[in-house]
Amino acid sequence: MNINNNEALSRQEMVDGKEKFRIDGSEEIMTDEDVDNFIEFADINKDGVISLEEFIDGATEYERMSAEEQLKDAFNLFDKNNDGFIEAPGLLEALSFLPNFEIEKAQAIIDEYDVNKDGKMDFDEFK
Repeated sequence: MNINNNEALSRQEMVDGKEKFRIDGSEEIMTDEDVDNFIEFADINKDGVISLEEFIDGATEYERMSAEEQLKDAFNLFDKNNDGFIEAPGLLEALSFLPNFEIEKAQAIIDEYDVNKDGKMDFDEFK
C-alpha cells in the first residue's frame, strides 16, 4: 500500500491500497470509514499518517480487542441471568445439546477454572 515507500501510510494510500486485498467479486474488507477509524486508533502521534510501527502496533491491538469482544460474546451466551458470572445451571442450559451433559459435568468445568473458588466463573476466569 505504501506507494511512495516512505514507511508511512497516508489515508489515501490506505483507501487506494485496500483494493489490492479484494478477491475478485468479493466485498470490501475495509470501508473508507474503517480506514478512518483505524487511522484514528493507530495514529499515536496524530500526524495524519500511519508509520510502520504504528501500523503493526495498531493492527496487533485491534486484533486483540476484536478477540476480547468475541470472548465477551461467548461469555454472555453462558451467563444466562446476565449477572456477570457463569454458573453450572446456565452452562448446562447452553450446552444441553451435548449428549450426556449433566449438571455434574457443568459444575466440574466451573470448578476447574474457578480461581477464587466461589462456585462460579467470572469473565477473567473464563478467559
